[in-house]
Amino acid sequence: MEASLVKQPALGLHGTAPRAAGPGSGSRGLRLAFYSHDSYGLGHFRRCLLLARHIREQLAGVEVLIVTGSPRAFFYSTPAHCEIVTIAPVTKNAKGEYVSRNLGSTLEETIRLRKKQIREAVHHFRPDIFVVDHAPSGLRGELLPLLADLKFAGHTELVLGMRDVIDDPNRVRETWKRDGTYRLLDEVYDQIWVYGCKEVFEVDKIYGMSKRVQEKLIYLGYLRRVRAQGTPSPVAGAFPSPDRPHLVCVVGGGGDGYPLAKSFLRMLAEREDLWNGTLVTGPFLSREKRNRLLERFGQNKNVQLLRFTSHLEELLSEADLVVTMGGYNAVMEAVCTGKPVVIVPRVFPRKEQWLRAQAFQGLRLVSSLDPDRLDVDSLAESVRSGFNNPLPPDPDSCGLRLDGIENFLAGVEAFRRRIRTAGEDQYNVRSFKKRS
Repeated sequence: MEASLVKQPALGLHGTAPRAAGPGSGSRGLRLAFYSHDSYGLGHFRRCLLLARHIREQLAGVEVLIVTGSPRAFFYSTPAHCEIVTIAPVTKNAKGEYVSRNLGSTLEETIRLRKKQIREAVHHFRPDIFVVDHAPSGLRGELLPLLADLKFAGHTELVLGMRDVIDDPNRVRETWKRDGTYRLLDEVYDQIWVYGCKEVFEVDKIYGMSKRVQEKLIYLGYLRRVRAQGTPSPVAGAFPSPDRPHLVCVVGGGGDGYPLAKSFLRMLAEREDLWNGTLVTGPFLSREKRNRLLERFGQNKNVQLLRFTSHLEELLSEADLVVTMGGYNAVMEAVCTGKPVVIVPRVFPRKEQWLRAQAFQGLRLVSSLDPDRLDVDSLAESVRSGFNNPLPPDPDSCGLRLDGIENFLAGVEAFRRRIRTAGEDQYNVRSFKKRS
């Protein structure tokens, strides 16, 4: 990263300097913007949307913007005073490399367009807090010009929101050293909020963060998922024999979920008298593969096939056992049900899901099935074991704090109190104590 990152003149819309409005200035309320780069799935966007909903429900006078690369963002309902801006989408090819979703554009052209879209959307919104989900410099450095603008202007608290685990530690350290991320964490971000627990993954130590970064890093706790009150049952009337145990299988966004989806449906087809099952394929499973599953398994009476549901928590709460991949959101949604959970984690192109699955299995919250061993019989055996073993312990009893949402909201509210009482010249002072 070049030294000019935090020294270059700040550019606003149409190349003009942004207005020097301080945080929460004038009669307007606090403004918080999220960025989620989203390429292959929905996880980063869904995490931002979860937090946005709680902000709108529990904190008065806060406007929210989500800038996302997910082309499926509008599948979800959004709360009032929460704006979503979608930017040019990218995805990953079979080699795990980023490519443009627009076949007529190169990746470089798409990144240039995304930089412009992000910069214009955020400058127009003029956030008091800017929360970057997971990717400190954005996809391929697309956030660097905007971060320079915001740091130079000095009116926006820059927060990096990190999930509990990123990837193999050696790989992360090498990447961060090569692309300048360590310097970005040291010099640009005001706070780093980890959506996890130090007792599970001590990310500052695992990834070799400096003393300076450790002093502004806070472990908020995991983000709890709860079923909304009064929502209808997603499986009512779906099965002719509703008294059988009900399995629910989710494969994230679906882009790489076909092997698990196919094994799950084959398992149900071969054990039609044992279990009912619902598969959520995700919106990114290709039409060809989805049609293949429908043709082969769509007539099975113990199978329910859904492409997408905006009530996933409700669906999981009615399951007797959950089969899932190992993404952050999927695991938290499954664990919060208190039901047996079988994780079949992704291991390519990153080890994140595998590392999470192993850690949660060590806490006796889930069982993990190596994807290299995935077949119908091994999956069926994992399901049987899940039913035969004792129910998982309460997450809090094994050190998995689920108070991340509450602490995120407390951080936003503490920031707002500080800028009201201390004045604009002091608003960058950290708002609440570092949690051990």
